[in-house]
Amino acid sequence: LAASFFEIEAFATARAGAFPPDQAFGVIDIGASLAKVSIIDGGNLADAHTVNRGGQDITLALSSSLGISVAEAEARKRITGAGEGAAGSAVTARIFGEAREVFRRFEARMGGALQGVVLSGGSALLAGLPAEAERELHLRASLIDPASLLSAPAFLSPLLARAGPEFAVAIGVALRALEDVK
Repeated sequence: LAASFFEIEAFATARAGAFPPDQAFGVIDIGASLAKVSIIDGGNLADAHTVNRGGQDITLALSSSLGISVAEAEARKRITGAGEGAAGSAVTARIFGEAREVFRRFEARMGGALQGVVLSGGSALLAGLPAEAERELHLRASLIDPASLLSAPAFLSPLLARAGPEFAVAIGVALRALEDVK
């Protein structure tokens, strides 16, 4: 394969989020091994930070604290979220704690407030995570919806909306490639 371009994940996520050009938002992309915290201000990446915790850490914490296999912990995590065990919540609290500090520094430097936080990545789909983010960050939280930028048959819309957070980077990169075609 010959790559026609390379792109940092945060740029692709920003494109997939279709953020309003006159507002600032926090983005927390929670992957398997780490979380990426970024700020999109006026449609541009203004700050980025990596947290060395992710969905796999939640699974391992649940497995250890509940005395169950990793496979069972992964299955339970997907149904009940990280909050089933205090250990799983400790991982998300660490992610949100570091995000809160990144957001606080940005707001102090820019003299304005973030409009909200958008959750992305496979672990963003955990049950109750947007509500937990709102409690921890004191910001309106929602899941990224890159599928809203796509044209697809109506019957696929619910599936694309549910899968959106997992594929935000891929959709953002595809949208970047389409810019070259225009």
